[in-house]
Formats: sequence, C-alpha cells, structure tokens
Amino acid sequence: MVLMLAVSLLINMVLIFLYTSLKRDLKALRSQIQYANENNSRFPFFTGSVNHDLKKIICLLNIKKEESIKIMNQICRMDQNLKDMIADIAHDIRTPLTSVCGYVQLLEECDDQADKARYFEIINQRLAYLKTLLEELFFYTKLVNGSIDFTLSKVCPAEVLRKTLMHFYNQFEAKQLALTLDIENENCMIESDELYLQRILDNLCGNVLMHGAHYLKVTQHVYDDFICIQFKNDYAGDALQADQLFQRYYTSSVHQQGSGLGLAIVKELAEGLAGSVDAQIEAGELCISLYFQKRLTQYE
Repeated sequence: MVLMLAVSLLINMVLIFLYTSLKRDLKALRSQIQYANENNSRFPFFTGSVNHDLKKIICLLNIKKEESIKIMNQICRMDQNLKDMIADIAHDIRTPLTSVCGYVQLLEECDDQADKARYFEIINQRLAYLKTLLEELFFYTKLVNGSIDFTLSKVCPAEVLRKTLMHFYNQFEAKQLALTLDIENENCMIESDELYLQRILDNLCGNVLMHGAHYLKVTQHVYDDFICIQFKNDYAGDALQADQLFQRYYTSSVHQQGSGLGLAIVKELAEGLAGSVDAQIEAGELCISLYFQKRLTQYE
C-alpha cells in the first residue's frame, strides 16, 4: 500500500513537472511570437523544452518564419526596383518630353510647310526614342524581378550568331565598320532560349553600332564544358571602365545615346540562361565575352 502511494505520488510529481515545464515553454514561445509580430524580429524561436512534439512545432515555426522572411526580402527588393524604375522613367523621359513640347509649340506658331515637316520628323524621332526607352525599362525590371520565363531547348549558337550579324550587316557597312567572323565548331549545340540569346546578341551589335569606331571582330571558341562568344571592337570617345559597363545607366561621354540599359540587359539575360558575361579593355579595344555551358544530356 505504501509502495503504491509512493509510485502514485512520483507519477503525479512527474506529470506536474512536465505540465509546468510545458506551460512555461508555451508561454515563452507565445511571448517570442508576439515580440516577433510587433517588432518584425528575424531571430529564430527557441525554448529549452525536452518535449518532442513541442520541438517539432518550434522547428516548423522556424522554417515557416525563414520562408516568410525570404518572401518579405523579395517583396522589398521588388518594391525598391519599382521605385528605382519610376525614378528612372521620370528622369529619362523629362528631356525628350521637354523637347517634344518645344517642337509642338513651334508647330503651333509656324506657317512654313517645310519647317513643319522637319518639326514633325523630330517629334516622331523623340517619341520613337521614348517608346524604346520605356520598353527597355519595363523589360529590365521584369528581368531583375525574376518575372521572365526562359524556355530552354537545343540551340546552335553559331546559327543564331550568323543570323544576327546578317541582320545588322547593312548598318555596319553604313557606319564603315569592318566585320570579321571566326566560328569554331559550327555544329556545337547548347541548352538555351533562342529568343533571349538572340536579344543578347542584338544588344551587343547595337552597342557596337553606337560606340564602335572602325571594326568588329566576332569569334566563337568551343571548350570541353562551355563555349565563349566574343565581340571585339575599337571605340570612339573617352576611356571606358570595364567593371562598370554592365551597370544600369553607366555614364560616359561614350555612352550618351540609347537607353543606357543594353549591356545591363545582356548581363541579366546571360545569367538567367545559366551563363555569364565579362568585359576587358586593352589598348583601345573593348572585348565583351559571353560564356555558356554545354548541358545537353536530355537531348543526346
């Protein structure tokens, strides 16, 4: 009888201890959750509890909290990108819009038909520039926010490269840019999105047209695990900073035309296609190199 009472008392003491410990741990956890909600705390939840179920709950809470922090960080980045884009739009459309308004006023005051025709042409040019600028801004913002979906398939970079250069050939000739092309392994295939690979090459050609001086040398080299496409050209104007070329709105007297987003878009697209891009400047020659991995196991 005494033994049974002792065992019963011991069991009750253990239950009371477990209940008290669990109640204390739950109170501490509740306080941490309340503090986190009120102060946006990023510290993980914790208790000294030995209760297995409570530990599992805390572990799940911490996982969900980490996920919510990542989502909040992404939202903050998107919000900042949106603010930057709005500021960029306001900054970059001010000058051409002011110009358009000026020529509209001149049109209202002008009676000469030849002058009117010239003003209309200038207005159309400014509006076309504004359209291009806004399209580039929106596309770049979608890129940095991860809102672009890439459709990967088997792509021949040499074929896309030839097609791009043919498209720009007359413009190169008009600017008297001597074009040379050297492709190693015409049949090399990579996994990429042909549409966006085309856009990368378009932007590089556009950059050469805008800032190139006398020549453009385009090469494709094939290595064991990757390919390298290079655009080499001399340039007109002041010195360039290679480490800043891919920054949005990189400014130099050489880079006063265009949207200022062409090479920034090249960088984002290359990285989105699991590639990379870099630039080197030596003896007045700019060399932009694209690198793409050869990952074709699902096609071979």
